[in-house]
Amino acid sequence: MFRIIHELEGPGSFLCSILYFLLYMRPDFLNIVFVLFFFVACSNLQEEIIDIQDLRGKGISPGSDIANHKYKDVEIFRTDFLDESYAFGVYGMENDKLRFFMPFMQEIKGDYDKAAYHWDNDTTLLVRFYDTRSTKEANFRLTGDILQRTGNSRIETLDK
Repeated sequence: MFRIIHELEGPGSFLCSILYFLLYMRPDFLNIVFVLFFFVACSNLQEEIIDIQDLRGKGISPGSDIANHKYKDVEIFRTDFLDESYAFGVYGMENDKLRFFMPFMQEIKGDYDKAAYHWDNDTTLLVRFYDTRSTKEANFRLTGDILQRTGNSRIETLDK
């Protein structure tokens, strides 16, 4: 268990290192419970950061490189559909094959070049758009059958 906690990476790795130290120095019952609680929390802090691809005027189809992706990968595209439109693409399974689905196209004001995403579970995806040249951000929650081709999904803007 020490090795598992010690090898965690990502935003929670510093906290996990402290917990590893506590458990190593004083392995009583309370510390073990404390470390187990934060082990679960640290493992859920992983956030993937991706570039938002600008496909305006390029004639490129989103999702054309399936071989370079895995289950639950997410891509965000800037499109020509509307002036301020972004498309959300996800990689899910259909008939035991990896497929690209585009459950959402949303009009979003602003010029964003990066996105960070985190899957809460198979039906909830949290996405944060941001512009690396400013402090501008936009946050969204995608819910429903995101990983399938059912059309039964929703998007919610979390910024007020």
